[in-house]
Amino acid sequence: MQAIEFTAKVKDGIIEIPKEHLQEIKGFQNNLRIIILGESQQEKSPQKKKITSLNIDTQGLHFDRDEANER
Repeated sequence: MQAIEFTAKVKDGIIEIPKEHLQEIKGFQNNLRIIILGESQQEKSPQKKKITSLNIDTQGLHFDRDEANER
């Protein structure tokens, strides 16, 4: 069994198959298994911000190598 994955919008109950996959699907000779995975608008996670720089003040922190490696 071969899998093809793409995203599509449903319009009037019809899912349009992208043109680049039509030739592959014709080779299946109508033996298709369709699985629909939907994501509601509420399930979409907001974009996470990336940390671009980090400044940590280490003045006043004193520890030796053994203390640092205990963890």
